[in-house]
This record gives sequence, C-alpha cells and structure tokens, in this order.
Amino acid sequence: ARDKVLAKKILTYHHIRVPAFVEFERGKRLKIPKHMPYPVIVKPVGEDASEGIARASLVRRDAELARRVGFVHESVGRDAIAEEYVEGREIFCSVLGNDRLRVLPLRTVWLGTKPGRPKFLTYRLKWNTDYQQKWGLEFGFAADLPDETAERIGRVSKRVYRALELRDYGRIDLRVTPEGRIYVLEANPNPFLAKSEDFAESAQEAGIDYPELVERIMSLALKRVRR
Repeated sequence: ARDKVLAKKILTYHHIRVPAFVEFERGKRLKIPKHMPYPVIVKPVGEDASEGIARASLVRRDAELARRVGFVHESVGRDAIAEEYVEGREIFCSVLGNDRLRVLPLRTVWLGTKPGRPKFLTYRLKWNTDYQQKWGLEFGFAADLPDETAERIGRVSKRVYRALELRDYGRIDLRVTPEGRIYVLEANPNPFLAKSEDFAESAQEAGIDYPELVERIMSLALKRVRR
C-alpha cells in the first residue's frame, strides 16, 4: 500500500473509485498526457506522512506540473504521481482485524474557513502546530455524517483493506464529494499509533483504551504468524 501507483491500480481492478492519476518515473522523458485531469496534486510515489506534499503540489497547468514533478524526482528522490484533486471532505477510517474486520468511529479534518486556506493536508499543515493554528485546522470525529454515508465509507474501507491485504490494523483515507461520491485517496498499513493520533482516538471512542488497543494489535499479529 506504500506504493501509491500500484495500490491505485489494484483498487481500480476491484472497481473501487480512486482519483484519476498519472505516474511519472524518474530517468524517463517527461510526457504529459493531452487530457490531464487538472487540477492535480503531485506526490512522491512511496512516501508516508505527507512527505513531499506542499501547497505547491496542487497544479493547474502543464508548466506547473513539470516543475513539481521535477522537484519530486530531484529533491525527494522518488517517482511522482499526479492525482486528480477531488473537492470534498477528507475522512479517515481506521480498521482493526484480519479475518473479521471492525471499522472504528470515523475521523475528519476541518481545514478552516479563512480566505486562501489550504485545500488539503500538506506536510507542514499535518505536523506544524503553529501553522495549524494559523489556518484554524482541527481534527475530530465525523459524527455529523449521515448514517448511510458513514456505512458506505465503512464498506468501501473494508473492501480496500481486503484488496490491498492489510493486516492487523490500518487506516483508509478518503474524500467524500458534496454529491456523496466516495473516493479512496490512499491506504496506510501502519498509521501512527501514538495515543493522541487518529487511530487511537477512534479506538478510544469505540471503548478500546490505549493499552487494550496495543494488546489487540499484538494479539492479532501473533495469531496470524502462528498459523
């Protein structure tokens, strides 16, 4: 699941909706398709935690795309993926289990309402608390989602978890459009497990305290490897 291109190809094969995307490999001549789905977000193919993603990653024309792909190739040292920007609400779905999967309470992020606010989570926005406060960013539970939408997100996330063969625990990042369409952005097979992070917060909301969560994940892993 860390290879964003391979993961999207697998999900597409399983008829799971993902944003349109194009891969740009290092060492190859940059060839931009005639019908790029602008605006697009340019990301490194194999990085976690929004590494290499900045506000400049959102591009709207070929010249900007070429510059950002060059940055990813040269400064990050990775192949690049240009992914269709999907307008909507970002949702984080934590999943626990192997044979039987449990979807934990959904989390979301509010990106603030200030003019010029970021449209998506960048590396700086995700990890710099001063920058978060500047824009009014807040993480919390998506309790206001309609039940039907939350249930669909849970079903889609389970399908992603199975298709990508995630194990023990994982988090699926999605966007829900104003029309209710669900797009899978990526799957994280090893989301941060700090007590203050989304996965542990979702578990706590489901009645699983932090020591029990760690114990459950270890138990799932041990049971799996002992088969």
